[in-house]
Amino acid sequence: MGAAAGAAVVGVAMLVGAYWDRIRETVAAWLREHGLARSHLMKAWVELDRLVSKVRSRLYVQTHEAPAAVLVTETLLTPEELSSLPEQDVPRGETVRRDILELIQS
Repeated sequence: MGAAAGAAVVGVAMLVGAYWDRIRETVAAWLREHGLARSHLMKAWVELDRLVSKVRSRLYVQTHEAPAAVLVTETLLTPEELSSLPEQDVPRGETVRRDILELIQS
């Protein structure tokens, strides 16, 4: 893994940590709304990509009952929300993915 990719993983981890409560609540609400509250999550991840002046954050899940990847939410984060995330952590033109399943299940 190159230096830029390593920095991106650290940046995504920082961002996930900063918004952890919101992510966890969003996943739980989505599962309840779709009758999957008791379903076993197979995968959960966040993807970030930098747009012109914002970063797009997309949250996906897969469950045993709904095995296709499902986009749970998509959010545009402003520069103010990203003040602790250096520019190089989400390089323009690249998508950074962070598996968060272990965080949700803990």
